[in-house]
Amino acid sequence: MSNFEWGFGRLLGELTPEHKSLLQKFSRIKGKDPSVSLLLDYLTVTEEEKQVKEADVLFIKGNKLAIGGQYEEAIECYKKAVDIKEDSHEAWNNMGTAYSDLGQYKEAIENYKKAVDIKKDSHEAWYNMGNAYSKLGQYEEAIESYKKAVDIKKDKHEAWYNMGTAYREIEDIKNALTSHQEAVKYLSDDSLYWYQLAVDWQMEGNVNETAKSLKVCFALKPEFREIFKSDERFNMKREEVEKIISSQQTKS
Repeated sequence: MSNFEWGFGRLLGELTPEHKSLLQKFSRIKGKDPSVSLLLDYLTVTEEEKQVKEADVLFIKGNKLAIGGQYEEAIECYKKAVDIKEDSHEAWNNMGTAYSDLGQYKEAIENYKKAVDIKKDSHEAWYNMGNAYSKLGQYEEAIESYKKAVDIKKDKHEAWYNMGTAYREIEDIKNALTSHQEAVKYLSDDSLYWYQLAVDWQMEGNVNETAKSLKVCFALKPEFREIFKSDERFNMKREEVEKIISSQQTKS
């Protein structure tokens, strides 16, 4: 017996005699008329399939609520979705993001962990988990999460960038520098990435590389010149860096 025949027979047992007669007539022309086929497919859907569709609807509704800033309502939708479809890593991930938007980072991390337990190669969930750990000041855990994200998606520049920032927070400038270099390799037209790379070079004491990074940054976004002038991290070498940038511009 086919799935359709089973579903159709199951449905007939639940309908009135008049409805049974009508659907039996429809079944004889199934395949000839697309609208009839769609109607019968809808009416003969299994309970399990209905639940999956309901979970999908709740997931979409949660996304719409989250986009509108209604994070608590979104969370309730995601909870209902995973109650029905527990292996929905997308719903776990998005619920984590809604918790993050509420500043509830511990709860967010628990949801991201659920997501990666289901789908270990979800670079988005690993990245989001890293951000939540960073918000809690747990930089070592954040770094490990970002590493997972870039292991899965090598060119995930935002994970490289945030990993560099986390390394800097624990005063590991060498790895901060390496991470920010990877970030600009995969997204070379982001002025903020270049500025933070310049900060790393400054902290490493390499004035020439500091100047090179700032030159690219200023070309992309001239407003960073004013930020540079008041950034205390450059106080010791600001004049020297400016001279190098001026000389490079003269040569070019």
